[in-house]
Amino acid sequence: MKRIFSLAIPSLLIIPALVFAGKKELAKIVRIYPQEVQVQGFELSRDGQVRIRAAGAMQKSRSNQVVFGYGWIINARTRELVWEMKSERIGSRHIKVREQHDEISLGKGAYEVYYSSFPYYRSHKNWRYDDDYSLGRFIVGILKGFDFDDWDENDFDRVCEKFHIIVVGEGKPLSKADLEKIARENSRDDIVHLFADRDDEYLEQGFELIRDMEVEIRGTGEIREDGRFDYGWIIDADSRKKIWQMDFRGTEPAGGSLKNRFVKETILLDKGRYAAIYVTDDSHSAEAWNAPPPYDPTAWGLTIRATRQADKKYVKNFDYAKEAAQQTVVALTKVRDDEYLEQAFRLEKSGEFRIYAIGEGRAGDMFDYGWIIDAKNHRRVWEMEYDETDHAGGARKNRIFDDVIELDAGDYVACYQTDGTHAYGNWNATRPYDSRAWGLTIYIADENYDSGNIKKIEVEEDQNLIAKIWRVRDHANKKVEFHLQGNSEIRVYAIGEGDRGDMFDYGWIEKENGRTIWEMRYRDTEHAGGASKNRVFDDTIYLKAGNYTLYYESDGSHSFADWNDSPPRDRTRWGIALYKVD
Repeated sequence: MKRIFSLAIPSLLIIPALVFAGKKELAKIVRIYPQEVQVQGFELSRDGQVRIRAAGAMQKSRSNQVVFGYGWIINARTRELVWEMKSERIGSRHIKVREQHDEISLGKGAYEVYYSSFPYYRSHKNWRYDDDYSLGRFIVGILKGFDFDDWDENDFDRVCEKFHIIVVGEGKPLSKADLEKIARENSRDDIVHLFADRDDEYLEQGFELIRDMEVEIRGTGEIREDGRFDYGWIIDADSRKKIWQMDFRGTEPAGGSLKNRFVKETILLDKGRYAAIYVTDDSHSAEAWNAPPPYDPTAWGLTIRATRQADKKYVKNFDYAKEAAQQTVVALTKVRDDEYLEQAFRLEKSGEFRIYAIGEGRAGDMFDYGWIIDAKNHRRVWEMEYDETDHAGGARKNRIFDDVIELDAGDYVACYQTDGTHAYGNWNATRPYDSRAWGLTIYIADENYDSGNIKKIEVEEDQNLIAKIWRVRDHANKKVEFHLQGNSEIRVYAIGEGDRGDMFDYGWIEKENGRTIWEMRYRDTEHAGGASKNRVFDDTIYLKAGNYTLYYESDGSHSFADWNDSPPRDRTRWGIALYKVD
C-alpha cells in the first residue's frame, strides 16, 4: 500500500498511552504502512523537556545509507530539524526493529512530528541510486547481503506494524487545522510561494521590485550530481535571462533520500521585474514519494521573501504567463510527431530577441529542432545545434536552447520540425519539464523594443526567383523552362538525397541544345539537417543569356511528405530553385 503523508491522527490501538508526572502524550504515530509518511503536531507553552519513544530501522555511514522506517521532529515555525532517530547498524541477515528512548529540551513553540516508512538504499562506494525501485523489487533483493528470498509484502507489513513514535511532555497536541493555520502564517510574508504538491508540475510567479532588495531564497527539490529533476530558478522577466538556479553544488542534503536537496541563500536583486519558476518531473514529489521524503515535505518547492519584512511593500506580483505572451514574437509550440510548422514575421527595427527552443537530440545530432531563415534569400540565420543546447529535464535527449540573438530589420521565417517519435503528447521517454514549450518560441529581449515593430506576414514570392521545383515526391521527373535575357550570376538552392558519393534525388540544368551545364553532385553538397543522406547545394553559378530547362528527379523513397528517415531542416524546399543575384 502506498500513501502520501497525511495530517490525520491514526487510531491508538497498538501501544498504550504513556503518561508521566505532570506530562501527557503530545503526539503518537502508530500503524504505519509501507511507503507512507505521517505527521502530527504539538505545542509547548513554555521551554521544557519532552520524552520520545520511537522504533524503526535505519543505518547511515560513510559507505552507505539504509532506511526502512524512521521518525524526526521539526520546528513548525522555523522548519528546522530539532530531533531525528539515531542511526543503528542493521544486520546482514535480518531486519530488526530497534526501539529508542530520548529526552530532549525544546523551546516554547509549535512542532511537527513525522514518521516515514520508505525502503531505501544508496551505496556511496558504487555511486548507486536505487531510489526509484519499487517496494517489491526492494524486498526481493535490492539490498545485497540481505536475506529476502522468502519475503513478500506481508512480511514488510509486519515490520512496519512495529514502527512508531510517541512524544510526551507538558503541552498540547495540535490538530490538522492548527498545522494548516501555522503554514498559512509562515507564508504570509513570502514574495513567492511555489509549493509543488504533485508530479509533472510547472509553476511560475512574476514579481516586480520597486527598489533594489536583499531577498532570501529557500528551495527543496530532487537534485543529483548527474542532473536536476525537481528544482527552481529565477529569470529577468523582460530579457528572460536566468539569474539564479538550484543546482547540486549550491544545495545541501534535505534529509531522507540523498537526492533530496535544500538551499537557503540570500542574494541582492536589482530593481526590476522577475519570474520565479519551479518544475517537477514524473516521480518523487509530495504527491507520491518514491523514496524517503525530506525533513520538511511541505517545503518541496521554492519560496522567496525580503530579508527585511518592511521591504515587502516595495514588491508587486504580476501574471508572468500573460506578460510573456505580450513579449512573444512567434510561438511554434506543442509540436507533435512528424510535424513541420513555420511562421513568417517582419521586424521593422533591429533588436535583441530571446530564442527558447526545446527539442530532441542525442550524440551531437538534433531530431526535433527549430531554425530561422531570411525570408528573402532563404539563408539560415539561426539553427538549434546540439552543442549549444542544455538538458531540458526528464530524458537526457530532451534539449533546450535558451539564449539571446540579434536580428536585423527584415523578413524572417521561424521553422520547427519533428521526427516520428518522442514529441508533445506522445513521449517515448520522460518528457521535459516545460513540455508545453516543445518547439520554438521567440521573445522580445529588449525592454525598450516596441512590439509595434513586429508583424506576422505571409511570405511573398521572391522577386529574384527565376524557376523552382519544390515539394518533390517519390518517382518524380519534373522540369521547368526559363529564359535569361542577359549573362547572369545565379544562386542555386537544391535539396535532395545522397549517400556515399551518389545522389538519388537531385537536380540539374540543361541548355536548349540538351547539354547539361550544371548538375547537383554529392561532393559539392553539405548536410541539410536530419538524416545524413539529406544533402543541400547552396552556391552561385554563372549562366549566359539564353533558354534553359531546370530538371529534378527522385527515386522511389525518402521524399517530401513520405520520409523514411529524419527529413531535412528545410523540408518544404525538397527540390531545386534558381535565384538571380542582385
